[in-house]
Amino acid sequence: MKKILVAVLLVLATITFTFASPAYADGNAAAGKAIFNAKCNVCHI
Repeated sequence: MKKILVAVLLVLATITFTFASPAYADGNAAAGKAIFNAKCNVCHI
């Protein structure tokens, strides 16, 4: 369980930094949401 939580936290941190940077916000918004949704589906199964 701890490994899953760590992986999720790393993904959330990556998405947070991605959206925090104006240069990447527009270009990576869709990709970030896709990754986030994929991780949510994996965790909720």
